Amino acid sequence: MHLEQPSAPQDSPQISLARLVEMLGPDWNEGPGPLYAKLGAALRSIVETGFLASGTRLPPERDLAKQLFISRSTVVSAYSVLRDEGVVASRQGSGTWVHNRRQGTFSDEAALSALVQSSYLSSFIDPSPAPIDLTVPMPVAALESIVGMMLPGELGRDLLREATPVGYQPLGLPSLRRQIARYLEARGLPTDEEDLLITSGAQQAISLLLNLFVRPNDAVIVENPTYRGLVDALTPSHARPVTLPIEDANLPGRLRELIDADAPRLIFITPTCHYPTGLTVPEHQRRSLVEVAARASVPIVEDTVNADLSLERPPPYLATYADGLTPVILVGSASKIVWGGLRVGWIRASSPLISRLARLKALSDMGTSLLSQIVVRELLGNLDAILTTQRNELRDSLELMEDTLNAHLPDWRWRRPHGGRSMWIRLPRGDARHFAQFALMSGVAVTAGDTLSVDGSFADHLRLPFVYPPEIIREACQRLSHAWMAYSESLIRGE
Repeated sequence: MHLEQPSAPQDSPQISLARLVEMLGPDWNEGPGPLYAKLGAALRSIVETGFLASGTRLPPERDLAKQLFISRSTVVSAYSVLRDEGVVASRQGSGTWVHNRRQGTFSDEAALSALVQSSYLSSFIDPSPAPIDLTVPMPVAALESIVGMMLPGELGRDLLREATPVGYQPLGLPSLRRQIARYLEARGLPTDEEDLLITSGAQQAISLLLNLFVRPNDAVIVENPTYRGLVDALTPSHARPVTLPIEDANLPGRLRELIDADAPRLIFITPTCHYPTGLTVPEHQRRSLVEVAARASVPIVEDTVNADLSLERPPPYLATYADGLTPVILVGSASKIVWGGLRVGWIRASSPLISRLARLKALSDMGTSLLSQIVVRELLGNLDAILTTQRNELRDSLELMEDTLNAHLPDWRWRRPHGGRSMWIRLPRGDARHFAQFALMSGVAVTAGDTLSVDGSFADHLRLPFVYPPEIIREACQRLSHAWMAYSESLIRGE
């Protein structure tokens, strides 16, 4: 039976020859086996980790062979193996392109080769039948006694069933990963347990992704303003931040301009209940954002930490639009939806990328606190009730804060947030950092807007959280009013 070959997508992106060779790295041809098999394995790894969007055209065989100093027949054989596996497709006159890959993202194989080959870490990340391990002590009786004292009853038995005797779980507790998979699926994003890595909060998730993707002076697109933790994480990575104005009416168009100008390695975006503005990207722009990134094969990191704090039903995740397009890596956390003291977060990505991130994570902490994971697992099972209480408090507190600000500080301006726990205030005059000193003298601590910007902009803005008991909101606004009067008078005097 004749099977019709798939057609290359129209207007599909093409990876440059130099870029593909850079991604292959200098060591792709090391190890045993024929050269074509090693080239095929290296290309397969790049595709499986998802840096190349479905439909991306690969360089012609002759050009790639010349660049790699190998024979054209070696490249032809490598492409043929990948075609037989369904990794790529080709047609006479149309070339070869990436075909039907799973969603994923790019991993720097050269940088992680030592981790990939680590049998010690792999024993925890990719467990398989093995000899009796006498390399690590396993005090099973002591563990059972300790867990029995800390967690009597079913929770303790659950922990003993899941935890390894040494307590190392770099990927996270399987039951928590299954619970998060159900949580994401209920929000329209089908997810397998293998697609999840548990982290010690969203901050660690961000740091892991920067460590994996970014080299010094690489461009990284970040929103402006943005989460302070991201600002801090960019410094040790030596990335070159490129700012995306979150309030731009044509966000996809602006993103396209930045990609064309700066060729970023990564895009960080918080499309739902953005921090600190509380704004949400409308649904009609979301697919466009993913499509813009897909054309350039730039992975998106979608921060969903505040997504469940939406005052209305939130739009779908960006990741729901990513099938067959660019990879969208989702970062979540229990700290905002449950409690800030629970430093438990997660990354959702392709399973090959999750495996590499787990190895990288294992170098720093060998796993997130198992007790915290048990607590989060139980709380996620009751999340609907928790969120109902949270949203009622958000609505009441926001309404009171807006009414009180309008009464005491009528010349301050803001856009009503769609969710989250903060308002983004624009001062009519002066400098927010200077005003913050007056506010502190009046007994109120506030955050100046320029501290939430990678380029020091928004000097005329304040972040003002609004989730407090009513009496604190009223008292704080009165004190801010007194501070504003004193600050305004100082401006008139030229101080």
